[in-house]
Amino acid sequence: METMAARFGEPTASMSKATLDANSTKSATDELDCDVVVVGAGVSGLQAAFDLAKKGYDCILLEASDYVGGRIKTARLGDKTYNVGARFIHGKENNVLFDLYEKNGWGSHDMPTDYPSHLYDPDNLGNTSLIIDEAKKRDVGVDHMFQLFDMMTTEELHDRKDATMAEFLTSNGLGEALLPLATAIWASDRGSSVESAGIFECQMAERGWQYGDTDSMPDSSTFQPLIDHLSEPLRGKIRLNCVVTRIDSSSSDDDRRRNGCDTVAVEYVITGSDNISRGSDMLQTLVARAVIVSVPLPVLQRGIIRFTPPLSVERQEALARLQAFPILGIILRFRERPWPKHMNN
Repeated sequence: METMAARFGEPTASMSKATLDANSTKSATDELDCDVVVVGAGVSGLQAAFDLAKKGYDCILLEASDYVGGRIKTARLGDKTYNVGARFIHGKENNVLFDLYEKNGWGSHDMPTDYPSHLYDPDNLGNTSLIIDEAKKRDVGVDHMFQLFDMMTTEELHDRKDATMAEFLTSNGLGEALLPLATAIWASDRGSSVESAGIFECQMAERGWQYGDTDSMPDSSTFQPLIDHLSEPLRGKIRLNCVVTRIDSSSSDDDRRRNGCDTVAVEYVITGSDNISRGSDMLQTLVARAVIVSVPLPVLQRGIIRFTPPLSVERQEALARLQAFPILGIILRFRERPWPKHMNN
């Protein structure tokens, strides 16, 4: 495994300067501003900079938005604070996030399971089912659907690896009228549908899950303790409203002789909170030994960041094949509870 020193060099004893003139046109031939520039101050970017800072590396984070945390964001509704991004800790086993909460005493509690399947399967979680026990109503088609879900995760399906989940279900006797329910129970949680999800990929995902069946909710109802923890050693090193436009890693032999290593120049534009550029005079450049790019997939796919030299053909093709979709979270506040009392939550 490549060590940090092999990848980034030894940490610098001191940096030349941490900030630049607003009118600077600095290039990769100038002095280093830091060891590593991290593009994106979401959790992965924060974690990378956190680990490097703990090893003595000087990092600067550039974040395009006006807050730190990326998909972890909180908002107030009335007198309460809510997560509008990540909501809970998904699985307590082999989970570094859960272990971090336990280690630091931030507090968390087990969540009553609320996946869609539990609303339709009375044998799965008993009193949370939409099917009232005393009614003794059972739908044979729904029962068969859950049997096929079990079959999908336990039986070898190599001969069906090109089939969709819908093709697998219908070929095993499930009526097409139940496919929307199958999507709601199984596929929508994965940002897909049974018509587009591959059966073999679904099986591999289920078999590869190693985090257990119990989810956990932070006691604070937000992940702010995590963001504060990761940001602590990076005080003064995070720059908000900074949109990176170009990353130039084409350092010359002169650059290497001057700085003693390969260098990367990162160009960025300072914007207001409305993400409108304040003019070309706000174009700035940081020079570092390395750059870590931790941005959402669509940012790379849309070419918002230009790379010099360009990314390899293999990486560009891989980026083009990947897909990422937004998840819409809706918070509803009721005066009275609208769901049955026999259900959890």
